[in-house]
Amino acid sequence: MGWIILLLVPSLSEGNWVPFVPGIRQALKPDVVATTYSEYSVDIDVETYGIEWKIKETDFMENSIGEEFALLSFRHYAYTGEIGKPKLPMVTGVIEIPYGSQLRLEIKDTEYEEVPLKSLGIDKRIIPAFASVPKIKGAVGTFILDKDIYSRDTYYPDKIASIHIHEGTARGHRLATIEFYPLQYNPVTGMIRYYKSIQARIDFIGGDLEGTKKKINENYSRDWEEFIDRMVLNPDVFESKGVAPLPIYYDIFYSSDFSEAAESLAYWKKKKGFKIRMWDATGWTASQIDDTIDAQTPLATYLVLIADPDASNPLPASGTGSSSGDQTDLYYAETD
Repeated sequence: MGWIILLLVPSLSEGNWVPFVPGIRQALKPDVVATTYSEYSVDIDVETYGIEWKIKETDFMENSIGEEFALLSFRHYAYTGEIGKPKLPMVTGVIEIPYGSQLRLEIKDTEYEEVPLKSLGIDKRIIPAFASVPKIKGAVGTFILDKDIYSRDTYYPDKIASIHIHEGTARGHRLATIEFYPLQYNPVTGMIRYYKSIQARIDFIGGDLEGTKKKINENYSRDWEEFIDRMVLNPDVFESKGVAPLPIYYDIFYSSDFSEAAESLAYWKKKKGFKIRMWDATGWTASQIDDTIDAQTPLATYLVLIADPDASNPLPASGTGSSSGDQTDLYYAETD
C-alpha cells in the first residue's frame, strides 16, 4: 500500500517536568538517531532527558471509580495502547527495510534507574489506556482498568523494544517502526524504571536488495524521496544512484461547480513546474475516482479534490474513517 498524502498528529500540551539528567530545567524530547546503517543493518541510539506529567480525572467516564491518575509523557511521542493496562510513553523511530527480509532486534546496552513515583512528586497511579472515543457530541469514554496487570508485582511493559512492520509500502519503500519503552511501571510497588539510554541493533535477515531498489524506482518522485529521507533513520540506503527523477505529477479531481477554481489551480501549478492531470469527476462513484488514481503512470505525488459536500454536485467520500466514524477522502491517497 502506497501513500500520497500523510496526516500529522499534533503534539501533547505541556505538563510538569521531571528531569532524568541533573541541570535540565526545561522539557526536552528524547533523541533517536541511527549511528550507523547499511543495506544489512541499522544501529540506533535512544537518549531520554526527563518526563512530563499531569493529573487526569476519570470521574466523567462511564464505569469510573472516581480515581485521579497520573499521565506521563515524552514530548512529541505516543503511548502504549493496550486497553486497561498502564498508558506509558514510547519513543519511536521509522526505518526502511529490504523487501523479503526478516528483522532481528538486539539490545546492545542500556543505562537505567529505578525510583518510586512519589520521589518525583507523583502520588497517583499511572492511568490505564482507554479505547478511542467517537468524535460526536456528548460521547464519553468507558473506564477500564486491568485488575490483573495492576495487581502484578512486576514491571510493565516487560520488554525494552519491539518492531512493527508496516502493511504494504510507501511509494515503493518498505518501512518498519521500532518502538522503545524507556519507561516501565510496577503498579504494586509504585516504582518506575526509566532508561536514560538504549542502544539497539536491527539486522536485516535475507531480503531482495535489487528488487527493493527496483520498487523504489518505479514511481520515483524527488519530492516524495525528500519526504522519506526526513522520515526514516536510515535514508538513501536502498536508492539507486543516478536515477533520473520523473516529473512531479499533480492530479486534480473536481466537480463541475468548481471547474473555474480547478483551472486556476492547474494554471498556477503548471507555472511552478508541475505536470498536471485533471478530471471533471461530476457523477463519478468513489470506485471510479479511486481506480483512476491507481491507474496513472507514474503515480501522482500530489492529489487534490475540489468540491462542496453540500452542493448539488458533490464528489463522493473515499470511505468512513476507522477512528472518527466520519466520511473522509483519506483513502483516495492509498495506492497498491
